[in-house]
Amino acid sequence: IQGDETSEEYSWGGHTMVAFGGVYRIENAEFFRMGQQGELSRYPIHFHVSQHYGKHCYAKYNSIHHSFQRAVAIHSTDYTLTKGNVGFDIVGHMFFVETGME
Repeated sequence: IQGDETSEEYSWGGHTMVAFGGVYRIENAEFFRMGQQGELSRYPIHFHVSQHYGKHCYAKYNSIHHSFQRAVAIHSTDYTLTKGNVGFDIVGHMFFVETGME
């Protein structure tokens, strides 16, 4: 999963998100030129306000590199499994728990 070549010029890549009760499962994927610098909630992997549905979600054994904003963000999503993910050349915190109540 990657942003296009112009992403480098503008620090504006792709992003993925599950929100408000959706289910997100990703494993053994590569994320390259992802994240949107300076834009809230635009991260390579983002669990957003999925509350207890997080127990059905995971991000395992992924590589996230050359990201313009974070690697994995968890916001108001409980029980999500993030395991074995690797980040390199990331702007900001790599693994980010947004509100601290997760």
